[in-house]
Amino acid sequence: MSRAAVASHLESIYQTRNRITHHEPVYGRRLAQTETAIEFVARHLGGRGQDGATPLEKLLQLEMVELQNRAGEMRRRLDALLAGAG
Repeated sequence: MSRAAVASHLESIYQTRNRITHHEPVYGRRLAQTETAIEFVARHLGGRGQDGATPLEKLLQLEMVELQNRAGEMRRRLDALLAGAG
């Protein structure tokens, strides 16, 4: 794991936080990048327990499942809207 990789993922999270703070939408590529960044940080920063997971990974487990479910639902709705517009 390189410092550049950590910095890149943290920057992605920071940029998304700024968008949310300014009530801007987060979807598509940015949402996918944010999901990846959160998973990276949760899995790689901090010591792993006997079960192989970091404390942050365990803490965010339910929220990550909810984020993935909601993101998937939003993607399906957007796809349906785009299909209906075409």
